[in-house]
Amino acid sequence: MDSGTTTSPGSQLRARSPEHQSWKHAPSAYVVCTKDRAIDTELQQDTAARCDSVREWQTGHSPFVGRPELVIDLVLGRVSSCDQSAGFSFAAGADPVVLFA
Repeated sequence: MDSGTTTSPGSQLRARSPEHQSWKHAPSAYVVCTKDRAIDTELQQDTAARCDSVREWQTGHSPFVGRPELVIDLVLGRVSSCDQSAGFSFAAGADPVVLFA
């Protein structure tokens, strides 16, 4: 063991970046939660600039708890606007199912 260096078991994994970042090539949306006290609004806006769709909601950090209807409308809108050629399709008559952890 080399006493001059210390590394954590995952340090080599964290140092590498993925070869392909899917979010750069797939439709993406970001919701800026203007009443969020955990993540500064300016930081959210900087992150949102990378997405192709940005919305601002007057909600706290967890809109899926406080305003679930907004989240449902966003997800259903995004699903309905997906290009079927990109692999997003549903069986005739089937409703899309959205799950949140």
